[in-house]
Amino acid sequence: MEKYDLFSGLGNSDEGPLEIPEYMKNEESDPPQEERSRTRPGGLKEKKRRESRGKKDGKDYRKEAEEGFGEDFGDGEDYEDEEDGAAGRPRRVSSRVLTYVITAVVVVAAVAAAMLLLGRRQFDSYRVLRTERLEDTVTSSYANINGNILQYGTDTARLQTRQGEEIWSISYSLKGPRFAQCGNTLALYDQGGTDIVVAGREGKLGAFTAKLPIVKASVSARGNVAAILEDGANAWIEYYGVDGTEIAAIKTSIDNPGYPMAVAVSPNGQLLAVSYLSFADGIQKSEVHIYSFGSAGQNQMDNRIGAFTYSQTVFPDLVFLNDSTCVAFRDTGFTILEGAKVPKVANEVDMDREICSIFYDSDHVGLVVVGDGEGSYRMHVYNSSGGELLDQPFDFPFSSVEIYGSDISLYDGPAFEVYGLNGIRRFSGTYTGDARKLFAVGKQRYVAVTDSGFELIELR
Repeated sequence: MEKYDLFSGLGNSDEGPLEIPEYMKNEESDPPQEERSRTRPGGLKEKKRRESRGKKDGKDYRKEAEEGFGEDFGDGEDYEDEEDGAAGRPRRVSSRVLTYVITAVVVVAAVAAAMLLLGRRQFDSYRVLRTERLEDTVTSSYANINGNILQYGTDTARLQTRQGEEIWSISYSLKGPRFAQCGNTLALYDQGGTDIVVAGREGKLGAFTAKLPIVKASVSARGNVAAILEDGANAWIEYYGVDGTEIAAIKTSIDNPGYPMAVAVSPNGQLLAVSYLSFADGIQKSEVHIYSFGSAGQNQMDNRIGAFTYSQTVFPDLVFLNDSTCVAFRDTGFTILEGAKVPKVANEVDMDREICSIFYDSDHVGLVVVGDGEGSYRMHVYNSSGGELLDQPFDFPFSSVEIYGSDISLYDGPAFEVYGLNGIRRFSGTYTGDARKLFAVGKQRYVAVTDSGFELIELR
């Protein structure tokens, strides 16, 4: 790359020595209009105007002109004449501004270096930060809800902080308790039963009963609930408000448009996605339908604003990453559908290997596929647009996987491994207690559920 000196040629020009303009030789004359710079009211023009007045009326304005000149230009800043603009001489940056710029660059570089080092940091042990004794842990299930701990069973759900402080507790009766989550909003439902309870940051938001047994459910951040209901050879897609008010009801059959395999609601509750599976002439067919309950779907039949058809594939899961982006997981990869008014296929990722597990958050989509050798796997992580961020082989015999922040955790009973998005294996070890379940609740922080309660641990 060539380097250029901004000041080259000022005194060593090939055209000869630098000539001094006439106005610089004569103190009384003004510079030509095109060569003026650094002049403004109170500046060089003002100084000469005051000196000229002193000659006419006999007053001594020279001292006053010098004082005015000093007031305006004694602050270390430079000014451009409005008529010169960028065509004038290069502006000089004040030392104060230069100091600010250098400081900002140093701070940004330091933060970037610290983030890089933290991302490459590895751990070989852990310490116990807190031990919490709980009752009935054997029949309860546990999950992370934005860094807090959810304990739920057949008769009670309880949300508490990592410090053991209760946030809320809700009583109900669910024989097969399951939950769907969107942010801090939960839909606790009875799989195979009909009861649904909606909870938010402050506790219970609503409770209602579906008209048929529930197969799956999804919830929006506002508390809208979509559920697949079983009705013999048919099925229903029911969409409810937080209080159980029916927003929509869609009847389906194996022939038209197919049996519903998965359902998802956008965070704002305006979009609903359903995947269907059908057979025609012995050929397997899948469809993904997008419904809008905002302005885009008002004039559409059944509020449907998009339909996508695939042959010889199944869509077992759907998720909205945001209000306009839906990820449809296939048995051969995944499809990203983008658009709140007219959904389109934004990207498709295909796999030629068997998919063992999927994981995701609002910014990432992950797949674990079978590896090259026996007992080996490959982990693929993509951004929300489908761009690949990680392709990592591993041979850990995992039973579940999750992503939290920039870490991917693989679990197998009390043993677990942690990988960063940079592919570095940050931890590989075993919780020494009798852990029924492990899950992440923060940076390098995990909850180990035991028969007597749980322990909050931190990698070190």
